[in-house]
Amino acid sequence: MNILRFEIRNQLKTAAVWTVASVLIIIVFMRGVYPFFLEGYGEIKKIIASFPKEFAGALGLEMAVLFSFEGFYGFGSFYVFVFGAISAASLAISVFAREKRAKCLDFILTKPRSRRNIFAVKLLSVLLVLAAANIVYIAVSMLVYSLNGGKDGRFFLAACALFFTQLMFMSAGVFASVFMKRIRSVSGTAAAIGFGAFALTALSNILEDVYPDYFYAPLKYFDPSKLFMNGSFGAKYVFCALVIITVSLGASFFRYTKGDAQSV
Repeated sequence: MNILRFEIRNQLKTAAVWTVASVLIIIVFMRGVYPFFLEGYGEIKKIIASFPKEFAGALGLEMAVLFSFEGFYGFGSFYVFVFGAISAASLAISVFAREKRAKCLDFILTKPRSRRNIFAVKLLSVLLVLAAANIVYIAVSMLVYSLNGGKDGRFFLAACALFFTQLMFMSAGVFASVFMKRIRSVSGTAAAIGFGAFALTALSNILEDVYPDYFYAPLKYFDPSKLFMNGSFGAKYVFCALVIITVSLGASFFRYTKGDAQSV
């Protein structure tokens, strides 16, 4: 069976579940939580102000932007990003570690297709599934924004931020699949990557005045709040994202095409 068709078919159900969950999260945040958030403006502001600065920072509760639709979208998006990071890593690991987990990597690599071709097709299958999922997510986000009367032309780019973030974690998933000797659990490995990034981001919110967050907080690279406040995500964040993607995929490609296959 064609590798591309096989991989896409095997990931569609899981990808659909992840997509529905991501869409529901943003709908609940923006159509459910946000209106009540505005109604309780005074009380909520006092509650947030009473939090220790470090605690509020770790949760991403920035008073300067939190009560605007765009600012609250950025706040809600952070939790969608955590979810999306895990799903992207899980998808990549599932596709690239399939033969390794089944202990038949040597079998697929002896087929009359080059290793380069197999790697490229597997990567394409992951990208196509992620792209399809994000088309749905972006469409729903734009609909929610229009229902709220939003008119900021940058919102489309903000809605694309999930896809940009997922590309980084997809790359991390491919890297883990290729370089780890054994992957016992796809979901466990992906969750470790996603929640590790969440912990680093929370730490960066606390230490933002001490250490530059673009060195170790990938979930903040494409923060919609920064886009609305500054007009862009920031060149240094985009550069760091490109480095992560390029190095991870480049190293993985070299190892996959040149490394020895382990059958057990």
